Amino acid sequence: MMRHLIGKYQIGDGCKPFIIAEVGSNWTTLDDCIQSISSAKLCGADAVKFQAFNYDALYGPGLMPLVEGHNPSLPLAWLPKLKDWADTCDIEFMCSAFSPELVEAVNPYVNVHKVASAELSHVRILEKLRDLGKPVILSTGSRGPAEIESALRVLAPVPVILMYCVAAYPAKSNDTLGVELLRQKFNHLVGFSDHSIDYLTTPFQAVATHKACVLEKHVNFVEAKGPDSDHSLNPGEFKAMILKIQGKFEPRIGPTHEEHPMIIRHNRRLLAICDIAVGDTLQEGVNFGIYRSLKDDPQALDPFVFNHISPFAINQVTGKTAMRAVKAGDTIKPGQCI
Repeated sequence: MMRHLIGKYQIGDGCKPFIIAEVGSNWTTLDDCIQSISSAKLCGADAVKFQAFNYDALYGPGLMPLVEGHNPSLPLAWLPKLKDWADTCDIEFMCSAFSPELVEAVNPYVNVHKVASAELSHVRILEKLRDLGKPVILSTGSRGPAEIESALRVLAPVPVILMYCVAAYPAKSNDTLGVELLRQKFNHLVGFSDHSIDYLTTPFQAVATHKACVLEKHVNFVEAKGPDSDHSLNPGEFKAMILKIQGKFEPRIGPTHEEHPMIIRHNRRLLAICDIAVGDTLQEGVNFGIYRSLKDDPQALDPFVFNHISPFAINQVTGKTAMRAVKAGDTIKPGQCI
């Protein structure tokens, strides 16, 4: 039986999956980071992860110009505050580092180091991690067996959990059999870093079918706009993913959060196709009909606000008199006709 200890968590055979909420670049302020830690805990994550990098370490000194409005790195001065808040919330704090110097900087605040796929071949980072001796979670996206084997040799004897992932953002396909193949090839614990936008089927298969011992998923709890936002889950989606993995998710017939845009705009409704004045007769195909809207109506999501007449009632509406003026493109609503 193979297991590793991360903080208070046993990871591996016979243990529940270790779930990481990857915040990544989805923050703007320190308060965003604090809120993300709290939300990750409320959703049921075991760990919350940030990233410490700078452009010089990634691309070479002075070669990458700063992009206005984009956070170049998590400020290192925030690390003690974020670690303290994570401890208060009883959630494991993690922070990927993208240079040997940054590994040193984050080391006092983490029980495990996470290495991104692109850094798998950064020998100096691996050597630093080996010298520090803490467990390492190593992503393998876009890497072949020879490179993975080389990285493991440099890291030995540090405990390593390999992470199967597809290094595309978002990943359009994931064959979670890759979790098993990595385990068979290298005889290591293997997890799954999921960059897809699927939050039910793919992560569940990785854990339930292929026994991924760690699951990492990008989250966006503060509606941030950045390079990670397109493949990140909101709190409702992340919570649903965890419930599915825990066997507590209950499928139901009816709209999901993901279908809200369909409800507030695209579902057919009774729509004025020209301006309708008070006293006009409602005539299907003349001044109204069953159409999609070009305007969002957030009230359509509220089951307690009866603000639409169902298209199924069109026969009861045809021939009625308009009691209120309706502009072209607006929805025919209750109380607007008799």
